[in-house]
Order: sequence, then structure tokens, then C-alpha cells
Amino acid sequence: ILSCVLMLEAVGIRHVPNFQRVGLILYAAGMLTMYAMTLRRKIKGLAVNENDFMPFLFGAGLLAIEVRRYAFGEEGKLWLWIIIISLLLALPMLLAERRVPSGKAGNNKYWMRAITIVFLIVLSCFNWVYATNVAFDTSEGTATTGVITQKRVEKGTKRRMSYYLEVSKPLTNETNTFSVSKSDYNRVVTVTEHPGFWGAPYYDVTLPKTQGEDWHGQ
Repeated sequence: ILSCVLMLEAVGIRHVPNFQRVGLILYAAGMLTMYAMTLRRKIKGLAVNENDFMPFLFGAGLLAIEVRRYAFGEEGKLWLWIIIISLLLALPMLLAERRVPSGKAGNNKYWMRAITIVFLIVLSCFNWVYATNVAFDTSEGTATTGVITQKRVEKGTKRRMSYYLEVSKPLTNETNTFSVSKSDYNRVVTVTEHPGFWGAPYYDVTLPKTQGEDWHGQ
């Protein structure tokens, strides 16, 4: 049930802008509750049961899609927080899992359970830290005129194509890559830089109106 709640919270974070901050706080509370419940019951570890794992994995994927809307700079700052939080959560889980009798763990070897636990914790911390860096940033950002210098097309599943623009800022060597629609190429754009809640800047891009259309994307 808790895993399904986390999935629903991820849906709200992804699609309801006014819910993002509250949703991310509730998401963190739900994850901590899940860890606490797993530590107390001292049986098979978190996410080893696929009924618990799959809804959470789907929700984590939604958060990952939300995060990909933005380009980030100085990502080392974000990874520092990811590593710190992951270690604080993973070490108690791994120690508790080590004490689980083999009879209660079924056919799941300890190293398999340990990899699953670490994977889930790092995945959740990764999405949460990146998402909160955007959602909890209250700055207006600094707008800079940039020029699209390169486009890239990637073929995805079911023959779906993804289009990317590389934007260069004048007077600097800094470039950012943004996902856009097929028609948006080789035009002057406005890139807005935000400092980020965790100190890692992120960027969004605004393209000018053309033929009555107004396109804005991250």
C-alpha cells in the first residue's frame, strides 16, 4: 500500500505544479516510513518483493522524467547530497539485512538483496535531490540570450524520435542541451538560469513566438 501511495505522489508531483513541494516532502516521509517498517520486521529486505518494488519503480520513473525536463550545471553538488543521504539510509538497511536468517530470505542471496537495496535507495535519492533542487528554488532566475548551435536526434522505442538543441551563451564557452519539438531549430532563444535549492544551477529555455505559436520548454 505504501509503495502505491508513493507512486500516486509521484504522479501528482509530475502533473500538478502546485503539489510539487508538498508532494516531495510527503514522498520523503513515505520513503523513510518504508525504510523504518523494513528495519522493524527483519524479514526480506526492501523491494525484494516485486509487489512492493514495481509501483515504486514506476513512480521513480515519473520523477526521473520530470527531472529530465531541465539542464543542470555543477551536478557534483547534487551528487554529494545523493551520496550522503544514500549512505545514511543504506548502511542501517544492509546491516539489518545481514542479520536476516537465510530461511526467511528464501532463495534470495544476501548479495542480491544488498544490490537491490542499494539500487533502490540511490535511485530514490537521485530523483528526490534533483527534483527538490528545482521545486524548492524560489529565485526568479537570470535570463540570457543564447544561440542554438547544434541539433541532435535520437531514436527511441516504438520508432519515437527525440529532438535536442544545444544552446550556446554569448561571450562564454558554456553550452546547455534542451529537449524540444521537431520544428524548433536554429533560432535565438532566451535561457533562464536558476541557482537551485541545493546550489546546483538549472536552466530552462524560451523560444520566441512564430506564426502565432508560443513554445516554452525546459
